[in-house]
Amino acid sequence: MLGTPNGGSELADLLYRLRLDRPILNHAGPLLRTRRNAATQILLGAIDHPIGIIAGNRPAIGAVSNLVFRAPNDGKVSVAATYLPGQTDHLVLPVAHTAMIYARLVVDQVAHFLKDGGFRRM
Repeated sequence: MLGTPNGGSELADLLYRLRLDRPILNHAGPLLRTRRNAATQILLGAIDHPIGIIAGNRPAIGAVSNLVFRAPNDGKVSVAATYLPGQTDHLVLPVAHTAMIYARLVVDQVAHFLKDGGFRRM
């Protein structure tokens, strides 16, 4: 998982409060908020296979993310929200959310996880 908001995103919460969640997030809005109802939680299910999670902690536009987040984040998701009970491994890298899939550092770590079942510690 790359920057996945397993615990929801404070940015989705803000869009909900501004009533912009429907036009921007469409039907995904309830799944992306930090406070989910019980029915939504059940839909997400439990982990039954190896999961590696990479979180970013370098937002592309730091000033904007500082207005939304109070903790390390990638500009869209806080590092804390990426954790998931039952995860196999978790790693934080200096990347922004939208740049994550293009970063060589991330690609190398994904390959390492798929080959060895865990991330390489640097």
